[in-house]
Amino acid sequence: MTVEEQGSVPARPDASRWPLRETPSRLSAVLWSGGLALICVLVEVFLIPLRVFSVPAPVSVLAAVVVTPLLVRWTYRETGSLLMAGVPVVVWVVVAIPMSMERPEGDVAIPATASGMAFLVLGMLSAVLSWAAVWASNTGGSSWKGR
Repeated sequence: MTVEEQGSVPARPDASRWPLRETPSRLSAVLWSGGLALICVLVEVFLIPLRVFSVPAPVSVLAAVVVTPLLVRWTYRETGSLLMAGVPVVVWVVVAIPMSMERPEGDVAIPATASGMAFLVLGMLSAVLSWAAVWASNTGGSSWKGR
């Protein structure tokens, strides 16, 4: 006689009781989101001077405002940890801010133009606000433990 014939289905163990069961998938999600954030911010930085018929095209600003919040939400969905959801934000800031500073040779990757400043301000604002939105949407348990 099978379980279905008996009319009862055994209960699945509660995933919150086994936090280490998903550690490899959580770690890989954090590494993926950090790597994707790194690649995205580098591509976005080098798209800042993009022009279409001598008119600045703010593709990098749009990408920064859209991609980083998506990475934050995806990381939270995959890891369940608010702390780990901040990894794309930290990567974005750690890469973008130094690229806006002048190097000893005199070159700078993020110029002090309207599109460069919009990239820094709006990109950082959208990243931090998306992390805050994920943080605010969490209503149960301790914020630092995860799922």
